Amino acid sequence: MLAKGRATALKYTKTPYKICVSEEPREEIFYVPDNNLPALDLGSCDPMSLITPEELYKLKKTFRAPNSLIRKVQECYKKNSDEFDLGENVSLESSLFITNVEETILRRLKTMYRNESANFLPYYPREELGIRCYHTLVVGSSSVGKSWVTAAIIRQNFDFAGTTIYVFSPTATKDKAWTELRKALGKRVKLINSNDVSVSIPLSELNPGCVLVIDDIDSTRQPSKNYISELQSRCLFEGRHHTDRDEIGCCVFGIVHDAFAQNNLGLKSSNIESSRIILFPNLNRSICTKFWTKRLHWSSKECRKAFNFVQKNDRYACVFTHVPNLIMTAHGVMLL
Repeated sequence: MLAKGRATALKYTKTPYKICVSEEPREEIFYVPDNNLPALDLGSCDPMSLITPEELYKLKKTFRAPNSLIRKVQECYKKNSDEFDLGENVSLESSLFITNVEETILRRLKTMYRNESANFLPYYPREELGIRCYHTLVVGSSSVGKSWVTAAIIRQNFDFAGTTIYVFSPTATKDKAWTELRKALGKRVKLINSNDVSVSIPLSELNPGCVLVIDDIDSTRQPSKNYISELQSRCLFEGRHHTDRDEIGCCVFGIVHDAFAQNNLGLKSSNIESSRIILFPNLNRSICTKFWTKRLHWSSKECRKAFNFVQKNDRYACVFTHVPNLIMTAHGVMLL
């Protein structure tokens, strides 16, 4: 289940898993083992607001709950009463309806969190980069913000002395996302025009524990495209073992327009090895649907659940395919 803040998370486990971080306002969301009661609190939120109209209608239909019963439940939550006062004629259906309402609210509190004022970015645990794969595939049409989101993630997670960031892109020295990243992190950010690569690059040429960004490989001319694609594939499969003196492995970010392009070794490897997928549901709904159904094998019900969670102010959505399995945006997290 979800917990907000390290102090709260440590009450449930000694090793909480950090999911995401918002710098302004400062906020951290953790994953902790399940418990009888949720780690998140409601605050001033109305508990009934956590149940969607569709869910409430389904419960009402299943247990034949009259509107008068629903009003009594809503009134009880508004008064913050300890017990439901349903009168003398309490039927089995009424009891089951209330039980399911409370279970739905508790489940929502455990698995979903939103804060519209937050600006969350996924957290990359540096100490695990030599053990687990945190490679990331970013998919979207032109100008949706792929490079910007990737640069923001790198800036927040990989601002460590000694960590080199290699950016291969046809517009590496012109794209503001990458030039601003170099201004922020300094000479550790190496901006390389993809079309200038004229020889094969072995993995040993990259500094151990580096970050490798392959941006817009489809716009790169041959034979540079093949050279970079081969490097990307090798780093995806062997990067976590290419460690620095602190045993920190490499992390690869692949940025593409089409996740189903043919004859691209680097993209094929990305689809296999990437444990985090970033898409843009509000701008690329069809791309999201295709990727979620064809690559992640989600059902239509799971896709609807994800789309319902993403709000209009959510620029991107990041799916963690590793444990914990979840979808997160700039304003919230939902366990899957």
